[in-house]
Amino acid sequence: MNYMHSRMSYRVPCMLVCLLLLLAGCDNAEEAIDIPDDAFLNALLAEGVDTNGDGYISPSEAEAVTTLNVSMDSTITDMSGLEAFVNLRILNCSCNPITQLDLSGNTELIVLRISYSAAEEWCTSKLQSLDVSGNVQLTHLDCPEVGLNNLDLSNNPELVYLNCRSNLLSFLDLSNNPALELLYCSENQLSSLNLSNAPLLEELHIDGNLFSSIDLSGNKALDSLHCRNNQLTTLDVSGNPALSYLACNGNLLTELDLSQNSALRNLFCHRNQISTLDLSGNPALLSLYCNGNLLT
Repeated sequence: MNYMHSRMSYRVPCMLVCLLLLLAGCDNAEEAIDIPDDAFLNALLAEGVDTNGDGYISPSEAEAVTTLNVSMDSTITDMSGLEAFVNLRILNCSCNPITQLDLSGNTELIVLRISYSAAEEWCTSKLQSLDVSGNVQLTHLDCPEVGLNNLDLSNNPELVYLNCRSNLLSFLDLSNNPALELLYCSENQLSSLNLSNAPLLEELHIDGNLFSSIDLSGNKALDSLHCRNNQLTTLDVSGNPALSYLACNGNLLTELDLSQNSALRNLFCHRNQISTLDLSGNPALLSLYCNGNLLT
């Protein structure tokens, strides 16, 4: 009898200890992040974000991620849960049919790629807008063929690279982007662009817009200018001594002064209305296309 009592007395404390350990484990367990889109969750699992292999994403697992590429999935419609990735620096979510993207919790973001291609049915955009106002450290933004009619970059002073090609933009304010070096905004609806506060700009693509003129006098570092298929009647590149590549074909130019562009190597000025072209000040010129003008 005493033996049985002794065994029972031993079991009770053991059971209590096990219960306490179990409760302590529950207290320390992290609650999984709510990720309602299975395609997004599966993409995160495929990227190895779930380090403990429980099939969910915990806050600590999300916080450990600095680079995320879910562009290869192309079936994600909702990226809710992304706000938990507070240390994310690089994000590529291209070709996914998302309708909105909340980046307000990703304040460390420096590179964002959200590009589409209308030529590929599986990679067409359903996004209506893009808000990067909370991403003040952003240096690279790639958002072509999204369908944007507005893009506010006033809170992105560190921006170096911008590709907003093939959208619906009729206005683009770059007055607060002094670090900008590469700008691709071709195939929009732009008729003017103030680049006076972009002194570091090296490459500019404005093909297929509505420009009749553009002021490049403040862009001394400009090396490559692509302004094809606009409505340009004048083009002043006298203030761009570093210019080595100029493609201004398909405009309404009647003259083109290149006397201050001794570094010019490639010139495409065909399909304009130019009657004379003096290239005596361009000793570095390697390629020239000037057909379809009024040259004699």
